[in-house]
Amino acid sequence: MLTEFIASVTARLSGGRAHPLTHTWSTKRWIQQNARLDADEQMQELLAQINSFNASPKINSASLAAFLLLDVSAHRCIREMTETYLAGNRTANKAVLKKLDDAARWIGATYELFYRAHKAAKPAIRNDGQLGQVLLGMFRYWNLQNRVRLFRYDDLVPALWQMTSNLFRYATAAGVHRLPVYAPHRDGKLATIEGEYANLLLLARLASGSFTAQEIEHASVLLNECSDKLRLRADEPAHATFALDPDSLVGLVLAHGVTVTDRTLFLDPEPLFAHIKKRLADIAADDAGDALNRKVRIAWLERLAAHWAPDYRGVPRRAERQPADIPVALVPGLHSIHRELLAEMENAGEFWDTLIRSGRWRIVEASPLDCRIQFENESADQFPVGALISMRKEGAADWQIGVVRRVKRFEGNRIELGVEMIASEVKAISLWPDNFRDPIPRSGAQAPDSAALVALYLPSTGAILPAPLRSLILRHSDYKTGLLVYHISGDSRTSLKLGEAIEFGRGWVWSRFTVESKTAQHPGATAPNFRPGMTTRLPPRLPPRGKSS
Repeated sequence: MLTEFIASVTARLSGGRAHPLTHTWSTKRWIQQNARLDADEQMQELLAQINSFNASPKINSASLAAFLLLDVSAHRCIREMTETYLAGNRTANKAVLKKLDDAARWIGATYELFYRAHKAAKPAIRNDGQLGQVLLGMFRYWNLQNRVRLFRYDDLVPALWQMTSNLFRYATAAGVHRLPVYAPHRDGKLATIEGEYANLLLLARLASGSFTAQEIEHASVLLNECSDKLRLRADEPAHATFALDPDSLVGLVLAHGVTVTDRTLFLDPEPLFAHIKKRLADIAADDAGDALNRKVRIAWLERLAAHWAPDYRGVPRRAERQPADIPVALVPGLHSIHRELLAEMENAGEFWDTLIRSGRWRIVEASPLDCRIQFENESADQFPVGALISMRKEGAADWQIGVVRRVKRFEGNRIELGVEMIASEVKAISLWPDNFRDPIPRSGAQAPDSAALVALYLPSTGAILPAPLRSLILRHSDYKTGLLVYHISGDSRTSLKLGEAIEFGRGWVWSRFTVESKTAQHPGATAPNFRPGMTTRLPPRLPPRGKSS
C-alpha cells in the first residue's frame, strides 16, 4: 500500500510527466491524451511507452495495475488493426501484420518481466490474483503470435510447446490455472489461464495451411466463447480425446496409443463440439437472414468440427501425384480470370506465353486432379486458401481452373500452393438476369456493366468427374438457387436455371445449371461476341462433389 501511495503522489507532483506505467492515475491521463489517435498511431505510441518501461522496469503492484489498464487500450488497438488486416489490401497487410507481431512480442515481454519478478520472490507480485493476471497475459500474447503465424501460413515454432507447457505446469503448481481473473481482452469478464492455454492448443490444430486468416480469427472468437468449459486434466476420458506430452515439440495429439506418464495431460473437446452444435442449431433456426450466408456459415462450422476431432487425419488425395517441373501462368480471382480470358481471345496469349517462359510459377508435383505449385519472392495474400485460380501450362492452348486448398510458406520467401483442379477447360461468358428487358447491344458494342453478370462456363469437354458435365461459376451476390439467367450467342438466346451450389468459395459460387429453353434472339439486338458452346442437352445427374485437400 505504501508503494502505491508513493507512486501516486510522485505521478501527481510530476504534473503528468511521469511514465504512464508508474500508476493508474498517469495511465488514465495518457489514455485520454491519445484518445483521438487512430488505432495504428495509438499502438505506435503505446509500444514506445512499453519499450521504455521494459528498458528500465519498476516492478510493483502500482505498475502492474497501470499496465493492465494500458493493456485494455492495447487490446482495442489490436482488435481494430486485426480487422484492418482482414479487410485490407496486400500492400497494407504486410505492415499491419508486422505491427501486430511487434505488439504481441513487446507486450508479452512486459508480462514476462512481472513473471520474473514473482519468481524472484519480489513482495510486490505475490498474491494469487496478480500471478494469475500475469500468466494469463503471457498466454494471451503467445496466442496472438500464434495467430499471426497462422495468418501468414507459417509453421509454428516447436519451442513454443515446451515454453507454454512449462508455464502451465507452474500455474498448476501455484494453484492459479483455474482461478478466474480480470482479463483486459474480455471487456470486463473473467478468464482463466487454463481456458487461454486450451484456446492456443486448439487453434494450433488449424495450422494445416488450409484456413484463411478470416477463418482463423473467427475460430479464435469461437474458442473464446467456450474456453471456460475446456479442461486439461491428468485422467483420460473414456471417449476419444487429445493428449499433451509436456516434453514433446508438438501440441495436441490423439490420445489413443500415447505413452502415458505422470506429466501427460488430456484435453476433452466435447464442450467445444457442444458449443458448435448449438451454433449450428441457432443458424438453422434463423430463417430471417440470407440463405446463402447461412449455408456458408454452416459449412464452415462443420469443417471446423472435423479439424478439431481428435482422430482427424486430413482428406486423402484424389489421385497419386508424380514429380514434375512445368512452368505455368496463374491468374487468381473470378474477375481477373474473366478479364484475362477475354483478353486472351484478342492477343492470342502472347503476354502469358512470355510470362510462362520466365519460370515465375512452377508445378513441382501433379496428378490429373490436383497439383503442387511453388514460387518465390511473392506475397501469398493474392493466393489465399479458397481462392479461385486459372492456370495455363507451357505449350497448352486452354486454361484450366482450380481452387487453392492449402498454402505453405517456407524460409527464403518460397510459397507453395496445393491446388485442386475442378475443370480442364474454362470459358469467360456474360449472363443476363431473366428479368432484364433492355436491348442487348450488337456485336462490337459494350454490354452494360450494371446488367451483365460475370461468369465462367465449365464445358463438358473439360469436366473432371464427379463434377457435373457442365457448370457455372458466378459471384456470391449473383447466385440464388432457381434463378433464371440467359446467355446469348449469335442470334440464339439460351435460358438457364441455376441449381444447387457445388461449392461456396471466396466471393464465388460453383453451381449446376439446367437449360430451360433456347430461342432466337429478337432481330437487331444481338449479344457481344462471346464464345458459343451452350447446348440444350442436359447433363446427367451426379452425386454431390466430395471435398478434397
